[in-house]
Amino acid sequence: MAKIPWKDAIRFGWAPLTGIRRGHLKYTRAPKPELFDLSVDPNEQKNLLGENGTHDVDEFNLILERIGKGKRSTGLLSDEEIRRLANLGYISARPADDGEDNKRDPKDGIELYEQFQSAYQRLAEGNQDQALKMMKGLEGAFGKSAHYFFERGFIELEIEDWDGAEASYKKCLDLEPGNEKARLNLATVQLKKNDFEAVLKTLAIVLETKPNNAQARLYAGFAAKELDNMDLAIEHWREFVRLAPNHPDAARIRAVIPLN
Repeated sequence: MAKIPWKDAIRFGWAPLTGIRRGHLKYTRAPKPELFDLSVDPNEQKNLLGENGTHDVDEFNLILERIGKGKRSTGLLSDEEIRRLANLGYISARPADDGEDNKRDPKDGIELYEQFQSAYQRLAEGNQDQALKMMKGLEGAFGKSAHYFFERGFIELEIEDWDGAEASYKKCLDLEPGNEKARLNLATVQLKKNDFEAVLKTLAIVLETKPNNAQARLYAGFAAKELDNMDLAIEHWREFVRLAPNHPDAARIRAVIPLN
């Protein structure tokens, strides 16, 4: 059974797993918490917090709260003990977010995560239609995840489904407006669709906060040229050549356009 990387769990909007090991006990805090006695259950098959579990985990939770919030631990673990345990990988924690109890426990999402990974495997094998079909089938589970729509847009971009990719990247940006990569990919799709006005609008948002983004400058120049706005194209390309002088497109632009 696959394990879900912590970063992917967060990207999908699932609750984080935080945990600590003390002696032979290993505790995982999550919407469905787990406590295992590794001395008799090294494979973690019997959750001591199951239906009939009576173990008190308040001390574990208190330690995790103090670690996650960066507070000093008094009486339970010294700062030096916390540091040593963290370095050994026995503890990991992060501040609790509001509403985490209402998020999906990643342990319940393993099957969905494996399906998500399988879609990419199909793409790597060249079975593009099957990859996209599998990805679309996961929208019900991941429909509120910007990460899902970003990755779906990537598959649609790879198979040149421009309309699908554009819709996916727009949904990604609705959920995560600051996703710069999604906005640049959206501009790429809009270039492919010859929607040059849309390209300039999309990239204007990027350049508003990242005026030194070379890729945005390059694409904006392409779009402006297609709209017969050569003054604007040269303005963007001049900045592009300054920012990325060794880029292959920089040499081509210098050869045909007066940038000085």
